[in-house]
Amino acid sequence: MLELITRTTGRVEHAVQSPALTNTSPKWSEDADQRIRALMSLEAGWDGHGAEPVRGHVGHYAIGLLNSISDANTAAPTIVPTTSGGLQLEWHANNIDIEIEIEVPYSETLFIEYLDDGEMIERPFEWKDPDFSKALKLVSA
Repeated sequence: MLELITRTTGRVEHAVQSPALTNTSPKWSEDADQRIRALMSLEAGWDGHGAEPVRGHVGHYAIGLLNSISDANTAAPTIVPTTSGGLQLEWHANNIDIEIEIEVPYSETLFIEYLDDGEMIERPFEWKDPDFSKALKLVSA
């Protein structure tokens, strides 16, 4: 997404592209969108044991969520379907595990585990959660 900083005096005189605001989407963004869309095409029983297909509204919500929480420096998530028709976004790096489980849009669950000291966090996900932001920066370092 290209964002512009404009200088105005009642009307736009000229637009200046800010280098700090370019290339904010991660390189993996298109791959993640394609992965989610492919998972949305799974049929019932995709796991051989009666798993539900990924619900379309969950897939579209996950794409939007990833776009909201990611920037050019964010590590790529692993994206996996759940057997109940949801999706799970996962990051596993630097002895930290992060998982966001999306069974219903706007009602996600966040799991964070710091493997070095065993600290675990489980609670409803909020994208401005400082514990989530800190952990995501650490797995992306």
